[in-house]
Amino acid sequence: MKRAIAISFLAGAIVSAILVLWISTRRAPEVRAEESSPTERAKAPVTAEADVEALREDLRAAREKLDTLARELAEARKAWSPAVPAAVPKRTWDSLADRIRACAKSGRFHNDDDPLTRELMLEAQSLLRDLAREKGWTLHEAYASPEGWPALVALYLKDADPPMTPEERARLEEALAACRREAEALESRRKDLTGLEIIQASRGISDTFEGTLSSVLRSHHLGPLDDIQELVEDMSPRKMMDLTFCSLPRDETSAKWTSEWSDILHLREDQRIKLGPIIDDLMDALEAMEIELPNYTGAENQKLRSAKSIALMTAAQRRILERLNLDESQMAGFRSWAVVYLRVP
Repeated sequence: MKRAIAISFLAGAIVSAILVLWISTRRAPEVRAEESSPTERAKAPVTAEADVEALREDLRAAREKLDTLARELAEARKAWSPAVPAAVPKRTWDSLADRIRACAKSGRFHNDDDPLTRELMLEAQSLLRDLAREKGWTLHEAYASPEGWPALVALYLKDADPPMTPEERARLEEALAACRREAEALESRRKDLTGLEIIQASRGISDTFEGTLSSVLRSHHLGPLDDIQELVEDMSPRKMMDLTFCSLPRDETSAKWTSEWSDILHLREDQRIKLGPIIDDLMDALEAMEIELPNYTGAENQKLRSAKSIALMTAAQRRILERLNLDESQMAGFRSWAVVYLRVP
């Protein structure tokens, strides 16, 4: 810091010297002429010549001083180099897989309260967010992508102990290739899909990949994979579909959902008005479901209700996509909108 101040001082001194020199050469003859008496002006030729010579001497001295200051400045700049901050290593799935492997070997991976486990979880989730931002995806798309959770699994298994057999490696490569094909197919039709359709497609991709792993890998490999999945489980397509219930009267439910959906999608007033018939149709369908599949009547019935609820809300989203003419900024929120709305009479 002191050296930088010294350099600034030298640079300022050079600039000041140049200014003084320029002013003195421009002003000196004029001032002397104004202040001289008639007698002195009679001697002007001799005085002027002496003044010119004196100015030349001053100029030479100033130039020498200027040269000296310039050399000192150049030497000071050469000697001073600002501190360069150390480069921060780029986080990657590869480096995370190495750290997870070391953590698992030390026996710390099963301790949810261990600071290292929490650190690994935050890093894994941060990498998924970075991937989603980079690709313009939702978080569940990033999770299911071959560049997401499947990539972390493959890197972890690359140096698994005991190592994978050649057959297991071949099957894992096939599973990754299938995952990649399905993800590319989703990307190709993404612009025409609703938020719930995207999350269901992403879930299908991750379910297929996980099913293949379960059929291929031995138990000593499957155990650690369950632990790895817990790191990013909150971003899994299974976890990111929300349910919201409303037990208000029908007209109040309609007003509440209209307000919530408009806020989520940032709708204009002309778009907001079009939500009314869509919400009415959804409530009619939900009331019919309550008759067809009464609540609290067994696990199988609950499974059917869940699937039906998702299908009804997906249909409502599809009508929004078709009727409201959403712009691109609204579509960004629409593709991330994975909430199933239920009304309990």
